[in-house]
Amino acid sequence: IVGDVKQSIYRWRNGDWRILNGLKQNLGHFPIRLKTLTVNRRSEANVIGFNNRVFKEAVDYLNCRQLEELKTECTELKEAYGDVEQESPKEKAQGYVRVEFLEPDEERDYTEVTLQALGETVKELQEKGVKLNDMAILVRKNRNIPPIADYFDRELKVPVVSDEAFQLDASQAVGMLVDALRYLSDETDSV
Repeated sequence: IVGDVKQSIYRWRNGDWRILNGLKQNLGHFPIRLKTLTVNRRSEANVIGFNNRVFKEAVDYLNCRQLEELKTECTELKEAYGDVEQESPKEKAQGYVRVEFLEPDEERDYTEVTLQALGETVKELQEKGVKLNDMAILVRKNRNIPPIADYFDRELKVPVVSDEAFQLDASQAVGMLVDALRYLSDETDSV
């Protein structure tokens, strides 16, 4: 069985971190040997360091909250994140992490604020010499990709490479044309 409790928290593909976390209890009659991969070869050193700190602080914070409110330790969470620290095989500290809490304002909704902040970050990185093909934007849902791709194309003149960005049904222009054709073929279709 191969898995990562820390990634299961994101609920991608309906993952449930408790399944992996409870292997010893649920399959205790089988000889189980847990092996933690301590070296992260996918991320840059600064990203790994950030993740190490965030996960440790988050577990400590949530455990303190549970102690205050329920008067018990959050043992499940502490067990799941007991081996959270990873090492980087790279000696040079590279990578960039930026955390920003965004709020909509009177003139812009959350999506607009987010797209603008994302665009500004990409411009800042480019000004510092980071190439576009060295950047990645991770999103939770595929449906978040088309608005980003559209914004980057329209406002920043920056190409976005993504499977979702190349789908015809992701294009507003194509959607409008299809709707117009539906209307022209059947005027009773309320589109």
